[in-house]
Amino acid sequence: MYERVWAQPHIGGLRGRRLCIGWLLGWLIGLQGLSVVAWIDDQVDQVTLEPLWLAAKTAVAAMVWWWTMHVLMSGRVCWRALLFPALLTGAAVVAYSAGSTLVMPRYATASADQFGSVGVVLAVATWLVGFAGVMVVAAVVGRVLSEDEFTRRLIRRGRELLDGRGRVLPAGGPEGERRDHGQQADREQP
Repeated sequence: MYERVWAQPHIGGLRGRRLCIGWLLGWLIGLQGLSVVAWIDDQVDQVTLEPLWLAAKTAVAAMVWWWTMHVLMSGRVCWRALLFPALLTGAAVVAYSAGSTLVMPRYATASADQFGSVGVVLAVATWLVGFAGVMVVAAVVGRVLSEDEFTRRLIRRGRELLDGRGRVLPAGGPEGERRDHGQQADREQP
């Protein structure tokens, strides 16, 4: 799916399988990281820390999906281009999982009551289809936004502000400041 979203040719054969197996092992490790964050969240259980845990879950999920996209596309798309889609995917996956905790227990119970064991399978299949939809939409929207010129200008402007280069300078820029100081120093000397 990521190869199609980013218009990359498919890599098959032994190399493609080796990448997929390596990705699967790394993804399982990443899921363990998410589980540790969720376990710590359950142990602490402070309402005031909920935004912190939500940010931590989103950050870990974004890192997992950032790495996932890079590995599954064999590094053919640079890390920087994949950052925004990964952040979007991480946030969407965390939101989907949180929403699932509210909806899925009742849905699975109702489905099991109506269809028996097959109802549980249908509930799990429904959740997986929804999860896949979240991933596809986040990947497509992420690519569109990462290549959008307006978004790029916003990111550049944010970087300039963070670097301190975005401050408003007097007319003439830094050179004008130096000239003014030099002229003022000349005027002050007798």
